[in-house]
Amino acid sequence: MKLRKSYLLIAVLLVLSMLMPMKALAYTFDQNDIIDDSVFNNFNSMSSAQVDSFLNGFPNSCISSNHGFSAPDPTGYNPTNGFLYGGNVTAGKVITDAAQAYSLNPEVLLATLQKEEGLVKGDGPYGCSALAISASVGYGCPDSGTSYNYSGVNLYSINGTAVTSVNGTCVNSASKAGFAQQIIHAAWLLKFGQQRSRGNISWAVVKGNWDNSDDPQSCYGGPTLQGTFAVCPSSPATFHDGYYTIDGTSVHMNSGATAALYWYTPHFHGNQNFYTIYTQWFGSTKSVPLPGCDEATNTTRSCVWYLTGPNGQPYYTSSVNDRQWLVDNEDFTYQGKAFFGNVIPLTGNVPVYRVVMSDGSDFITANKAEYDGLIAGGLQGLGVDFYADPGDVNSGYPVYRLYNNSTQTHKWVATIGDRDTLINQGYNYEGVAFTSISSIRQEVAPLTGQELVYRFSNMPGNTHFWTSDVYERDQMISSGYHYEGVAWTALPTSTSLPVYRLYSPALNQHLYTADTWEGAVLTSHGWRSEGIAWYGNPTNNGHPVYRIYSPTTFEHFYSADTWEGAVLTSHGWRSEGAAWYQP
Repeated sequence: MKLRKSYLLIAVLLVLSMLMPMKALAYTFDQNDIIDDSVFNNFNSMSSAQVDSFLNGFPNSCISSNHGFSAPDPTGYNPTNGFLYGGNVTAGKVITDAAQAYSLNPEVLLATLQKEEGLVKGDGPYGCSALAISASVGYGCPDSGTSYNYSGVNLYSINGTAVTSVNGTCVNSASKAGFAQQIIHAAWLLKFGQQRSRGNISWAVVKGNWDNSDDPQSCYGGPTLQGTFAVCPSSPATFHDGYYTIDGTSVHMNSGATAALYWYTPHFHGNQNFYTIYTQWFGSTKSVPLPGCDEATNTTRSCVWYLTGPNGQPYYTSSVNDRQWLVDNEDFTYQGKAFFGNVIPLTGNVPVYRVVMSDGSDFITANKAEYDGLIAGGLQGLGVDFYADPGDVNSGYPVYRLYNNSTQTHKWVATIGDRDTLINQGYNYEGVAFTSISSIRQEVAPLTGQELVYRFSNMPGNTHFWTSDVYERDQMISSGYHYEGVAWTALPTSTSLPVYRLYSPALNQHLYTADTWEGAVLTSHGWRSEGIAWYGNPTNNGHPVYRIYSPTTFEHFYSADTWEGAVLTSHGWRSEGAAWYQP
């Protein structure tokens, strides 16, 4: 966008006692960090209805729907025609549409409207005149003080009557004069300044009717953060110390949003007014630390966080610091916990590597050859991010990998429901990437081609229970059943010997058998089949799992421990031999 912002500081005397007391807390202006990027970027902080309701809370507001105010709706941009506008809408709609277009917090625009011309409260030096509203946020107003006259411009409307002319405005172009024109230009400039201040020279909003593909051709000469990067497309990357002189004082830019505000208004007084208004109305300008990993109750387990980038690209990381940085400084949105891993490898774990892709997303893989190949292709490798269990083991939860051809993005999910939802959305299923660490109880992963069988005691009727289903295991642990750990291993494949699980409602007991005839007899006598529990070794060459029976309690007990079996038989239990064999 080939536009240039000149600056005008319109002194607006703010009487703090007259401001709406939205927040009772006191905040301190930090000249180096006026507002954090994550707050600046929160474009969903208010809906258009909420903005209109907020404006209607001020009896003398110039731009409230109660005042009958409306203005053209900003609907798009392209390099040929510039900004595009639709029919007249409320101020709340104008503000939120501009905020949505450029991923800017509408609260920032409201505070700027009040800071520049007092339009929110209607207490500015020019009241609710065309002079004030034509320069709503001071965009395109040279410091020289030159005035301009315009006619035939849709500046705004009051009760359906359009105001189309203004005399003596500071705005230096008719295309910039008027409420909607000011709001959309300001939203663009604030976001452009934030992005360029940290060296993002390729930033451009290209979506729907918004085609800012000419932005990367523009140069930037405002405040910058500290770092080595280019600020203009044709210039080389150079070191920037992050300092910028404001009113004779050297100020360090600690956020891109702070740099954008100083570029927009290069004075302390104006930005202190902005800060005072914002904190009075909306609270702190500093980001709230993101939630911690409550499941990380030991020294190894960690959450793996899921975020989306400014273009919706997925990103996964186990690093709390990386997650906070991306949200605070890189326009990423925190989406929640994706799954769990270990930050320190335990027995049976495999490393999961992370690669930064060209679109700002990341790619995670437990396949070292795949990781090395991506790095060889020129992508940035970040090494091991966390540790998980191998894919297709039941020590935790399978993490499914899917790919979308149209967006060329991968996603990883840990539930069957999420997997199937993505498949229905057009993603291609690429199998199990690795196994998430269970946040309930971690066991050592079995050998390749085997699965774990878990044991519980003190069940109803003082019986025992076995399952190979980690979902069932964790639900039972969470429900308070007494977990005794891994009993033995089994085979997961249907080519092996099936072991059936049956349940007797009368006895309130489970029975496990590899004998299909026994299972058929029991089901014909009131037992309920619960399907295949797991698979044993069909060759009987592995280690036996013994079945032992108590004539007193009518309970069947299973154990791969010969000593345990011997103890029980010495106390009146009856051995029934090997029920099946382990791998």
